[in-house]
Amino acid sequence: MHCTQTLPENYRELLSIDLQKDKKTALLVNMAAVGAMVVLALIGLLLVPFRTLLDFSQGFGPYFLRLGALLAGMFAYIVLHELTHAAVMKAYGAKKLRFGFTGMYAYAGSDTKI
Repeated sequence: MHCTQTLPENYRELLSIDLQKDKKTALLVNMAAVGAMVVLALIGLLLVPFRTLLDFSQGFGPYFLRLGALLAGMFAYIVLHELTHAAVMKAYGAKKLRFGFTGMYAYAGSDTKI
């Protein structure tokens, strides 16, 4: 499959979602994301209890190292996630990609039509 700059004659748009303009849908999407995050966090807490992050028995240095590693990992996940979107868009022929952060979410996008 390759991207195209023109749409077929019989093409008609069935659905368009714009989370910047449709605040209700944006809220629903974000509530679903928070729900998924809570479920995954609970599973994570079963595997690695939260008290291990807050363990000050070895001093503040290891605590801040663990906290920094956690934050760096979260940031790296977001960047790698969006780069994965970009790689797929490029593989399917997108010409120009754009990246951004809206304050609510990061994104990778392209105006190229599939």
